[in-house]
Amino acid sequence: MLQILAAAAVAIYAYSCQSPEEKEESQSTKPGPDTDNGTPVATEEDAGTPVARDASISTPDAGAADASMMDAGEEDAGTKLPTPVSKYVPPANPVFPALTTEGIYHHSFLEEGQLFSGVFPLSFKCNEANTSCYFGVTNKAYSFPANNLQNNDAIPVTVAADFSADIDGQNAFVAAVLQSGNYYYGLYDSFDPNAAPGISIRDNTGNSLATYHFPLVGEVRMTTPNSMIELSDQMWVSISNYVGGDDIYGPGKVFVLDKNVNGTLMEDPSRIPLTTTQLDPQAIVSWNNGTKDYVLLTNTGKAEYQGAILTESGVDVIDPASNKIVANIPLGLGTANSLAVTPDGAAAFVSSQTLSNIYVIDMERLKTKLEALDASSETPARLEDVVVADATNAVAINGSGEAFTTSLFYDDRTKSLVLSSNNDGMLIQLNADYSTIPGVGILLGENFGQVMGEYACATDQAMYCSSASLLQGGVGALTSLPVTVTYVPNESLAEQPTH
Repeated sequence: MLQILAAAAVAIYAYSCQSPEEKEESQSTKPGPDTDNGTPVATEEDAGTPVARDASISTPDAGAADASMMDAGEEDAGTKLPTPVSKYVPPANPVFPALTTEGIYHHSFLEEGQLFSGVFPLSFKCNEANTSCYFGVTNKAYSFPANNLQNNDAIPVTVAADFSADIDGQNAFVAAVLQSGNYYYGLYDSFDPNAAPGISIRDNTGNSLATYHFPLVGEVRMTTPNSMIELSDQMWVSISNYVGGDDIYGPGKVFVLDKNVNGTLMEDPSRIPLTTTQLDPQAIVSWNNGTKDYVLLTNTGKAEYQGAILTESGVDVIDPASNKIVANIPLGLGTANSLAVTPDGAAAFVSSQTLSNIYVIDMERLKTKLEALDASSETPARLEDVVVADATNAVAINGSGEAFTTSLFYDDRTKSLVLSSNNDGMLIQLNADYSTIPGVGILLGENFGQVMGEYACATDQAMYCSSASLLQGGVGALTSLPVTVTYVPNESLAEQPTH
């Protein structure tokens, strides 16, 4: 996702210096990727040739079992596993509701009493009580109170962490921000061909603790970091090695760093960086199958900006204990992007970077498949029949066929998926009701995949709809140009239909 925002990030500094009239004129141009970032760090051939999705695989009717769908893991283990419970069957004529504008609240931000001028936020996250949130812009992390949003008042925003000593906002920009206890971590990219990306670390009093710089892998300098999560005192980071243009990709990498008690990071010599199955790794999400932790990683694949999708996308399943990619879940020519796992761990939803698609993975079935894998294998198992919906039978979120979904999450209260559609400037609520057959898989609900509601996120004064998150009593989302927050209270969200 970072490459699509790269050129926009380069323009932030210039934008902040413009007059109000110049800013208004510049808002008519949407962000695009940086197409000239210098010399390629690696070629696609270095990553190997991705295996194309077999478009001939049939899509059975919902509830039907395709007994012929056997793949790596089942045959190696010599055990025939239960067949998939259900596949999603897209409706012939999907219906999309009218945009909801009533009962929604929009808040501008004030920094030291002045209108906040930041643009293109990243990493919108809130605390467990959903009363305070933070996000990253350019070279800082900002926080704001989120416990009184049922009005249209301006909200004060404060600097939670200043990374400017490492991230100048011109040649280097924050790509992701993570708060962990008393520490803030700023994952950043550098457009200087002689400088490496890194992680800038600050404590909650603003003190600079340390900076970690990603090393060369072989002779290749890393570039374009995308996402990071913390799991068991380790920091997991995805790096896409996208350089620019439509076809300059290096092999995607995953780094695992140990977190010390003082918040600093260090390399574990036993953990070599992993090379992803498909190109352009993006979101990292932790998942527990009931007995152990796994890490899920979306791979977008190679695609031209606003053009052809060139290679397969998918989700890598990583076993942290063995430091191996044990399985890959192919999603076809779908530009997989963000990923959300349901609270019960039984289903996962994946958005697309360029298409108006949502893909669905049967995580309950995946649990059984992983248990049957040969632990000694060095080759990731290709697990096709855990897919409920991929690029061939995707869940549609609008009628245009195009979208840029920046974030999504599962709302357990309404049994729905909530996602932010950036270019449409709206929040979308999708029916994601299902039931679980333990040890077998998930069964889709009667109205699964229907769009329940579309809600105005952007306004006349704020463009695009960026990251979204659950807030206290509702859903919040940030706009991008400039940064504001939109709040949709629970009473304005659609409820599951009654039977």
